Amino acid sequence: MNIADQLKAVTKKAADAEKAMRRELQSSFNDAAQAFFEKAPEGTTLMWAQYTDYFNDGDPCTFSVYSVVVRGVRDWTEEERKDWGDEDLESYHYDEVCQRDAFSGEIEKDYLALSDFIERQDDLMQKLYGDHVLVKMTKAGAEVESWEHD
Repeated sequence: MNIADQLKAVTKKAADAEKAMRRELQSSFNDAAQAFFEKAPEGTTLMWAQYTDYFNDGDPCTFSVYSVVVRGVRDWTEEERKDWGDEDLESYHYDEVCQRDAFSGEIEKDYLALSDFIERQDDLMQKLYGDHVLVKMTKAGAEVESWEHD
């Protein structure tokens, strides 16, 4: 085997190992999300946006994970409906605003631990789910959608 073939073999082995690791980490992370859903069964979707900014006033554009929210944890109040309007009730950003008072006690601690982990693991989340995406974790698993942003 020549050197070029040896290097191709090394590259393939590295890619295969990375795929296996990504699958294992996604499975482990999914298990943690499922444990959260068991404790907070009213939650229907755990979701967050993650992307690299397009513009940052001359500073380097960097990848970030943005606010983790859980849908289904409470109904909107009449005041919120009036303030936001019906068309905004289902938006990701509206959920972000409502998240502040959605949990209490042990479930709040679990939510904060999970969201803190997701928001602080930029490199891992990018490897697991990609860039310019909205990640939605449900009881059935993860869905990844393209995410448009400024």
